[in-house]
Amino acid sequence: MKLDRTTVIAGIKIKLIRDAIREMARHDMGDGGWTACSLANHMGISPTHAEWLSEVLVEQKILERKPPPSWDKDPASRTRYALGEHGTRFMLTRMLKRIDRAKVDGIIAELLKRVTRINADSNLCYFVNEIRLFGSATNGNAGSFGDVDIAYDLGRRKRPPEYKGWHDWSRERWELAGRSNLNFLQELYYAEHEVLQLLKARNQYLSVHNFDDLVGIGADSVRLFILPEGQIESEDGVSGERLHRMRMASARERAEKKEQQGDKKKLVTVTTERSPEQIKRQMITAVQSLAFDLIRAIDEPSPSEALAQSIAVAHQRIKDYRELKVPVHIPDILRDTLSIDIIEQKSERDTFVFSEDRERMAQDGTDKAAAAHKQVTHAVLERLTHRSAIKATNGLYIGAWFGIMSHEARRAQL
Repeated sequence: MKLDRTTVIAGIKIKLIRDAIREMARHDMGDGGWTACSLANHMGISPTHAEWLSEVLVEQKILERKPPPSWDKDPASRTRYALGEHGTRFMLTRMLKRIDRAKVDGIIAELLKRVTRINADSNLCYFVNEIRLFGSATNGNAGSFGDVDIAYDLGRRKRPPEYKGWHDWSRERWELAGRSNLNFLQELYYAEHEVLQLLKARNQYLSVHNFDDLVGIGADSVRLFILPEGQIESEDGVSGERLHRMRMASARERAEKKEQQGDKKKLVTVTTERSPEQIKRQMITAVQSLAFDLIRAIDEPSPSEALAQSIAVAHQRIKDYRELKVPVHIPDILRDTLSIDIIEQKSERDTFVFSEDRERMAQDGTDKAAAAHKQVTHAVLERLTHRSAIKATNGLYIGAWFGIMSHEARRAQL
């Protein structure tokens, strides 16, 4: 897949979108997908903006909608998204200045030298068993290239006799590195990550993948290196061609299983029906998003399309909730929605930031007691009211916001 780095989708540069989707997919361990709110948290945009972006990517088959997972018992669960038909290729696409064949050949030559050095270093817990080249670099007629795609296969070296288990040796590699800022999983996989870093050598044109990626996209490949069988003693006694056959068979089995699961999930339709609680939550999220997008538009350069979309969605979601004819007045809900006190009571750490005051306090270490002492109540509305008098150029958007609020207040009094 070729991407123009100047492309903008939903007011966001394509590279930022690719990086965000790559990160969301990387953390999608249970294959349950992610919500627009999760994407919004990661990208620092409003949930409405994230939902708009996600729906555009669904149209392009980069993402697909998913029903809530079986473990989600929330009666008002949100739509989830996951990689679609073109999602994997989208994630793997690089957007660098194109290089010529001589540069590609140089990158490959240096890579194979590093493979030799890695395999000669008996202190490393892993050895390189195989390297395969795929993608545009295998095309002998191509004149320019975006990157060099290689697939790697690593094997575990036989542990030294002083270690009771292989993981004891692996853990010591992490301890010797002095990396105290890693989480549990990073510590667990440090020895493997160490070898991959040596393999890549911070070359931005070298794109490194495992065999699951290679088999998953069904790409043709060319072998660049295979370890002679028995040259390095492995922990399980398997290397070279035997290890290649085992790894490729496992990768194909996982790919087939994933495809079968995908076919089953396609039979499950994502319902468009919404419960009253879902409609209420969608209205609240839309209003919070609008407040966020308004403040952002005033304070920093931001896509005007995002704010226009946020206004339209908030208006529609309020209209949808009004049609339920529930006894709870909309202004009461919105008042609580934008109250800093209510937000603090109901929110968890590292969730959506609804006001600049909360964001600033998180940065300078102001605790909740000090915040309460300063009486930061309805921070979003107060900030908007104050700035609307100063920023006359934004009067259209401010007026639209307060027009919605005033209209709802008048309807509540009838």
